[in-house]
Amino acid sequence: MESEKGNLAEKAYLRLRDDIQQFRLVPGEPVSDYCLSQQMHMSRTPIRLALLRLEQEGLVEAAANRKMKVSRLSVSDIREIYEAREAIECKAAQLILKRGGLTSDQSRELGEIHAALIQSIAEKNLEKNFAMDSMFHLRIMEYAGNGHMISYFHKLSSQSMRARYISAVSPEWYEKTISDHERILRAFAVQDQRQLYQAIEKHLEDSVENYRRLLSGLPDYAVLGLSLFKDAPERGGSDYRTHERED
Repeated sequence: MESEKGNLAEKAYLRLRDDIQQFRLVPGEPVSDYCLSQQMHMSRTPIRLALLRLEQEGLVEAAANRKMKVSRLSVSDIREIYEAREAIECKAAQLILKRGGLTSDQSRELGEIHAALIQSIAEKNLEKNFAMDSMFHLRIMEYAGNGHMISYFHKLSSQSMRARYISAVSPEWYEKTISDHERILRAFAVQDQRQLYQAIEKHLEDSVENYRRLLSGLPDYAVLGLSLFKDAPERGGSDYRTHERED
């Protein structure tokens, strides 16, 4: 029974996380455990567990009357997320270099991930592109070998994935990601800490500037969700607010 409950909570978590990151649920939108339980055909307990996990990751937050809503995502929020990422990713790079740099296997793996990223752009595969981009940065954190930093990175990565979907309306940014990652790879290859810091900092700071530019021209997050997923298969709707009742 506990195993089944855990599986249901994971299922609810993954669906909600995707809907939030991909703007099917927009910042400030309320979510109801009752409506979710009706829509997903499960009890409210796994839904509440999923919402608690999403709250810990910063994707939902408490609203009035013990309700939950999708957390905001302003340019200021994005900047803070990426400043935190910059701090721990630069530290991870320092730890790697202090231990002698990347091993041959690690260098090969990062190169393969980068090649898959390039291929995803040629294929115009948005999901694969974001997955490879995330994996590139995650592997660097893992190579540093600090469990607490990896745990914190996962939280930041979950939040920054929403920002990545904003860049979906700016295809030219994908080419910029390729050149930025190549600068990072070259800096690792020559084990130049200053060059590596500069490459990571520029990559993340330019990302924030790109999101600021895109958000300044975006009238509404709901418009972004519709523009990104207008051709996506129907999922039965994401209106978790209707027909809500009080306990």
